[in-house]
Amino acid sequence: MQSWADFYSRVCGNVKQLEGNIFEHAVLIETIAKLIAPGDKVLEVGAGTGVMAAPLAYGGAKVLSIDNSTEILKMAQINAKLMGTNIEYMEADAFHLPFKDREFKVAFSEGLLEHYTDDDIAKLVAEHQRVSDFVVVSVPLKGSQNIALGNERWLSMEEWEAKLTPMGACVGTRYGSEPNACFTFRRVN
Repeated sequence: MQSWADFYSRVCGNVKQLEGNIFEHAVLIETIAKLIAPGDKVLEVGAGTGVMAAPLAYGGAKVLSIDNSTEILKMAQINAKLMGTNIEYMEADAFHLPFKDREFKVAFSEGLLEHYTDDDIAKLVAEHQRVSDFVVVSVPLKGSQNIALGNERWLSMEEWEAKLTPMGACVGTRYGSEPNACFTFRRVN
């Protein structure tokens, strides 16, 4: 596998795998669901399979999912249509979001931060906090068995907490079958 588009092409159109992905990250989805009401705007940063936000959209959230890859966005749209979701997709840069301050109730990502340096993580979190009231992130923990492209930083729960808590994150929750952690940031201004 050479790219994220190659990775996501393996699950494109596979309803069973897409549903499994949603169920595997139920804690992340439940965390976000507790912060929103029907009609609230939610931003997914990194479209991935295109269906992680499906339960939020089914519940009445207005979901926009962004990615910097046209190929991934095309597959995400195929998957979302297959799953019957009403999610909007847009090509955008996670470091320079084309949205006004506080445009979204929640901005979230799953499997994004572990690909970046500490400085870039701080920039991403700050930019996502700019456009939303809450930021919710999910990261894999050391010991996870699913290596995608090999550029992930495999940190323990304690290492992630030490890195994200000074940025304003609430202490994380460990979850999932291949341990993941979920952290929530509340906008401070």
